[in-house]
Amino acid sequence: MVGLIVIDGEEYELEGYSTIEEDEEIIVFETVDSLDEDHYVRVKIKNVDGMQRFDLLTVIDGVEKRTDVKLIEEENMVKVHLRLFEGEERDTYQFKKIVEDDKTIYMLHYKVGDVNGHIKIFEKVDENGDTLYRYKIHEGGKNKQVEKHRNRDRDKKQEGTNNQNNA
Repeated sequence: MVGLIVIDGEEYELEGYSTIEEDEEIIVFETVDSLDEDHYVRVKIKNVDGMQRFDLLTVIDGVEKRTDVKLIEEENMVKVHLRLFEGEERDTYQFKKIVEDDKTIYMLHYKVGDVNGHIKIFEKVDENGDTLYRYKIHEGGKNKQVEKHRNRDRDKKQEGTNNQNNA
């Protein structure tokens, strides 16, 4: 692949390739600032059996930043792994959504700087169609639980009122 991308009037050359082998597809491309070849973005996309992985590297003004994203889909679960790198700093996030019977559970584990934590969100729809969210939050050695209800009919009425007010 060879081409040119124009973003906000700036031109970036694009070069890349793609390969397909058995159950694996890989796409790699790089854009380079035509005025300063030390400024570039490199992207690698990999698809394998229900998993997608995106690796993004940017170098601008000598600052290197890297982002890795992995998406995994299984029968009743979706997982997202996100890692952000800048210099020696590394932040990580892991998100998971599990659907079983009439319940949905969301889980988020994160490490941002020196802060570690995880959040579990339990979603359940009751017999009236109202949704209950129960949050369990653990961060920095502290625990917190929160419950929130969402009434679908009430939310729709509020949306209609907000839309009328904004018109």
